[in-house]
Order: sequence, then C-alpha cells, then structure tokens
Amino acid sequence: MSQAVMSVRAVAAAVVALVALIGAPATPATAATEGFRDVTGRHQFYREISWLTERGITTGYADNSFRPSGEVSREAFAAFLYRLAGRPGVSVPSRSPFKDVSTNAQFYREIVWLEKQHITTGWADGTFRPKDAISRSAMAAFLYRYKGSPSYTPPSTSRFTDTRTSSTFYTEVSWLASTGMTTGYADGTFRPYDGTSRAATAAFLFRGFGNASYHAPTYAPPTTWHTDRDYTRIINDPESVLVVVNKRRALDPLRYAPADLVTLSGISGGSTRYMRREAATAMSRMHAAVRAKGMTFSIVSAYRSHDYQRALFARYARQHGVASAETFSARAGHSEHQTGWTADLGAGTCSLGGCFGSSTVGRWVAAHSHEYGFIIRYPQGAQAITGYIYEPWHVRYVGVELATYMHDHDIDTLEEQFGLPAAPDYR
Repeated sequence: MSQAVMSVRAVAAAVVALVALIGAPATPATAATEGFRDVTGRHQFYREISWLTERGITTGYADNSFRPSGEVSREAFAAFLYRLAGRPGVSVPSRSPFKDVSTNAQFYREIVWLEKQHITTGWADGTFRPKDAISRSAMAAFLYRYKGSPSYTPPSTSRFTDTRTSSTFYTEVSWLASTGMTTGYADGTFRPYDGTSRAATAAFLFRGFGNASYHAPTYAPPTTWHTDRDYTRIINDPESVLVVVNKRRALDPLRYAPADLVTLSGISGGSTRYMRREAATAMSRMHAAVRAKGMTFSIVSAYRSHDYQRALFARYARQHGVASAETFSARAGHSEHQTGWTADLGAGTCSLGGCFGSSTVGRWVAAHSHEYGFIIRYPQGAQAITGYIYEPWHVRYVGVELATYMHDHDIDTLEEQFGLPAAPDYR
C-alpha cells in the first residue's frame, strides 16, 4: 500500500473508535492519492472502495491490489464488521466457540466478537467455515444483526424474483433492500446464494454506513516499490500479481484458474487469447504505444489452463525428448501461462524465437515494457536461475512499480528479486 494511503489510514485509526463518526460529514479530498493498482479512478466502485480504505476497514493486499472481483470470505467479513465497529475490546476465550476456528487463527478475535454480538451463530455442526465465501443472503443477515436486528416488517410480495417470502433470510434481504444497501441486479434478482465480491461489499458498507457528502481522493497510479515488506505469503498466492511460479514452485492449487480472464481483442492474434483483466489492460496500452511508434506485435499465446499445458508439454516431450522440452516448456501447474499474467509476443513471421529479441519491436519491448508493468521473465544468460532458455518473447506482468524497480536496479529475474533459490530443474 502506498505511503499516502497508509497516512490516511493512520488518521482514520485515531478516530475509528468513535463509531458515531461513521455517519459524520467527510472532508472532501482534493489531492491526488496513490491507490490500489487494480482499482483506478474509473472503477465503478472507486468511491466506495476509497472510503473503505480510509476508514481502515480494509488494508488490501501486500502486492498493492484490492482484488475487487474476489469473493469475500466469512472470516474476512467478520474482520470488516469488527473494524467498522471501531475495533472494540473483546475478551478472547482460550477455547474457540467454533470447532474449525483455532485460537491462533488470523481472525480469531474478530470471529469471537462476531459470535459474542450474536451476529453469527455459525452452523448447526458447530463450525463457522471461515474460508467459505459469504453468500449474499448471509451478508444481509450479518448486516441486519450488526444494526441490532431493527424492527422491520417485510413486504408480502418479494421485490426479487429469486427470493421467496418463505426464504430463510427473506426478512434480512428485504431489509437490506429497504435501506438502499442493495439494489439487486438489473434482471430483478438478488442471487442470494452467490458469493459477494469485495467491490460489492464495499458498496454495501458505504451505502449503509458512509456519508453522501464523501468525496474520494483523485486517483494517482502507484509508482513506488516498497522494499521493506515481507512478501513471503504473497509470492505464494496464485491470485497475486507477484506470484512466483517456476520448476520448484508449483501453483497451489495445482489446477488454479483465474476468474477475471478477458480477451486481448484489438491486438493481432488476441481475439482468442486471454489474460487477467489488469494485465490485458496494460498489454493494450503497451500495444498502443508500439503502434504509435510505427510498429506492432502479435499475441502468440497467453493464458493456458492446467490441462492445456499438460497436453502441450507432453507433445513437446514426444517431439524433442523430456530433457530438451523442459528447457523451454513447463509442466502443468508450473507454468506462468496458467497464472493469466503472461503472454508470448510475435513480430511479423517471428514466432517464439530469438529473432523476436533482435527485431525492432522486440528491442523496444525489452527497453520499455517495464513502463507498462512487464518484465522479460526468462532473460538471456539466466537459464541456471530460471531453468529456461532465453525467451525474449515471453513477457510477465508484475505491475509498473516492481517492473520499474527491477529495471532501474538491473535485477533480471523474480528469483533474484525475492531472494528465492534458483530453479534450474524440478528436483
């Protein structure tokens, strides 16, 4: 997270104990503030997410992302409500009220508080299921109870086509709609059993507890790479833009698939190729910059599923032998392409060859791709570290902050950047 946002949080933390101030007028922010890399000022819920951040209700992730489309877990929502309440004091018992929540769990205090406030009763089998995505109907129930279960008579006819008056949380869902915290979907549904995205959660909380006069700060893209953070957990997280995948670091889960893939339409070969939304946006910007210089590149390959990569590696192994195939192709679960952050570029008739590096556009990509958040993942002379031959066409999105930092400090590989062991083989 940027220093600017952290400073805002420090101010918010000083007053957050006064819960009454949640509805107080907010001072309009006019200065540009570095925000999340994946929530720009054009995001549908930029205002709501900015408020959530300034209130200290969310801290985002160590890779400077908010992950707006990611689902909120039950334990994360417990933390959101606890912080919204001002982090009240709570007596933490030595024995957990839920059999699947250990006393050393990351959000143990918050879950205990939730249970003590009767906001949750857990499940009939004595579990809380902290890692499960909280459903939209359960979130309605939590918010209703958080507000003290106000007296409310639901309408005799449901306003949502998929929520019956006999539904378990009909009262709570109807109340949520009556407060304006939710409007449902354009097709008239509420989708009570769907998970709730982080962006939608920000909208729910802002509508219920924010202030209509709140003005979000002007967005400025983050530019600073923070070297003092512990990225140990984040480089193992498949959702993270900083995830490191190599021959000795498999994706977990092995069959991981990103949820926000979009096509690279507008670029030759890209209409049937996919990348994660943030990376695809950056790729489009880089392609536009290349076109402005009178050049172009094509997309030869981008996201590959676990099964596709397995079949591809097997084919290369049959054609070239396993040892040779492993110098330029990854086993399934070990491929950067499976993360959705990677693409292979082509130049004219040059496809997946060293000729890309010596082409005019290839030289431009090598010199300027960091300006758009990309690095050449398998640089020349680094096979003993990465395990792969020089692949000037293979670009990996890591965000402008890190890509620029690596470029400016002559750091060639992610292994070196994060102090990881070399990964020349699968041993």
